[in-house]
Amino acid sequence: MYYHSEIAETVPNNAEHNAAGYKAALKSVVMLKNSGNIIHRAFPGAGKPTVYIPMVYSAATSGRGGGPASARPAFDPEISGKYFNVVTDVLAKKLTGPADDKGNPTVSPKDIICASKAKISECDFALVRITSPQNGNPTYMGFGGFTTEGGKYTYLPISLQYRPYTANSKFVRLESIGGDMIERTEKSPEGYGDLKTMVKENRSYFGKTAIIRNESDLDLVLKTASAAKKVIVALNVSNPMVFREFESKVDAILVGFGGDRSSWLPDKAFLEIIAGKAEPSGLLPLQMPANMETVEKQFEDVPRDMECHVDSDGNTYDFAFGLNWSGVIKDSRTEKYGVPPVVGRPPE
Repeated sequence: MYYHSEIAETVPNNAEHNAAGYKAALKSVVMLKNSGNIIHRAFPGAGKPTVYIPMVYSAATSGRGGGPASARPAFDPEISGKYFNVVTDVLAKKLTGPADDKGNPTVSPKDIICASKAKISECDFALVRITSPQNGNPTYMGFGGFTTEGGKYTYLPISLQYRPYTANSKFVRLESIGGDMIERTEKSPEGYGDLKTMVKENRSYFGKTAIIRNESDLDLVLKTASAAKKVIVALNVSNPMVFREFESKVDAILVGFGGDRSSWLPDKAFLEIIAGKAEPSGLLPLQMPANMETVEKQFEDVPRDMECHVDSDGNTYDFAFGLNWSGVIKDSRTEKYGVPPVVGRPPE
């Protein structure tokens, strides 16, 4: 006799469906940059390139899905070893991070013993996998405001860049559109006692600075770029992001829409494209902004109104942009979707 849960598990988890899911994952990857065609069709009979894959440090998180700090190679060594000769970092035998709930020390960034610059420079290229900027504050899931000791809510900006962002440009709203109705008590000017009125809460974050949990991802890319001959960055993104902080320092960028390193997007999808076993075919389903000012400037109800990032190869990271081995993709999809955005209201 089968339980319903056992039957349900066989529906998504079977060979046919898993193969279809992987195929969809592979097609979803977007190649944004490919300077010098570092990513190209695999040459028959060519040997494995030697690739440096650094360890990535992830800070401890709280709330649902949270966990202790960790450090591991950006790609699974066993899987990536099928495509490349892998050079990576090692962990110190004695960890120095804060103790976990069982009293055991956890990993800290200084516990990662990096490969030497000389060793990295001997590799054909470096492969770094990072996650788009992850906003966080002391509240559940890291969105909205956080409660101070006085019980007052302070709202923070959502940043799309790694380095600290303070929302103080002229485009930041001083009065928020949304907000709960809250009770306000004032003294009556005539001395008749307190007056209680209902006013809309102002959730403006003008002048506040966003909290980014993974600024170390940017540090890792820049540090690797300073030592390696060439660098390929594989990005897990969950929303638009600002690329100008590192784009010009790397040779190739691949984007997968898995969200984070624990996402559904398998290592193999990135690796097969990087190794030239599969040609990238994805297109951007959104715009990648030039900076945070254009993010604040955009209208909430107008699509595709941001100034987009233009990379060092002259390509614009706009809606429906993507590269394959031959260059910028031009096909029936881009003909249909890569058109100027609709401006203004249609005639009645």
